[in-house]
Amino acid sequence: MKRLLFSFTVFVFISTLTVSVPAQCGVKCGSERWALKSLSDVDVDEVDFDAIDKSVHWLRTRQRPKKLPANGGL
Repeated sequence: MKRLLFSFTVFVFISTLTVSVPAQCGVKCGSERWALKSLSDVDVDEVDFDAIDKSVHWLRTRQRPKKLPANGGL
């Protein structure tokens, strides 16, 4: 028990020493469609987090929609 407590104390101490680097987004990941990327758009309740088993080939052979929604989301 003492060993576990010591390990936890060391972990907490080392965790406080790490320097956090602020996230830099902007140019790298872009700001377009930010509401969709951050799940803050109006359709957030429509997101289905269940995994769907598909191959890369299947994804590459899908046809692009003729018209995209006004907000650019799919």
